[in-house]
Amino acid sequence: MKTTKLIVQIVLWVVIIVLAIMIVKSISDPLNFQREFNKRQEKVIEKLKQIRSAEQMYLQVNNRYTANWDSLADFIENGKIPIVKLTADPKDTTFSVFIRDTIGYKIVKDSLFKNIPNFNPKNLKYIPYSDITGTPKDTFIIRTDRINRGNVWVNTIEVKAPYKSFMKDYDLEKYGIDAEGFLKFGSITEPITDGNWE
Repeated sequence: MKTTKLIVQIVLWVVIIVLAIMIVKSISDPLNFQREFNKRQEKVIEKLKQIRSAEQMYLQVNNRYTANWDSLADFIENGKIPIVKLTADPKDTTFSVFIRDTIGYKIVKDSLFKNIPNFNPKNLKYIPYSDITGTPKDTFIIRTDRINRGNVWVNTIEVKAPYKSFMKDYDLEKYGIDAEGFLKFGSITEPITDGNWE
């Protein structure tokens, strides 16, 4: 009789411990996922901002965006942007007319990315964490176009990083995240370069 009672107590304790572990796991798993999701998003957004800066500079110099990663990397590595000095026109008493004088040139990489240690323009195309499962790195999806707005042709750009690229090791639907969602900046149909995180 005592043996049966002892066995029942042991079984109950095991059940209680297993239930406690399951409850703790059900609370900690979503919190751990959210922490990891936020950390990875931050890195992807940082990269999207770098791409946006490079593309905006490319547009200023070439009057268009580029959807070619090699062209963008070459532009960052070797492209030169003018250093312009503005001086007030001495003939203008309103100080509203300026004389633009190019006093030199600066390499794009040294201008935009000088504060990023070991910056390599050839790696700009890769989505952070997309190789976490041992697969090759995914590249950002980039599209450019020209659209007519009020009889004026304007350049557009859109760059995307799907959630499923940088969260490959997670079941996104389990945590209520749309597996087809993405981080992006710009639009093909509108002349904007805003990010959807902003």
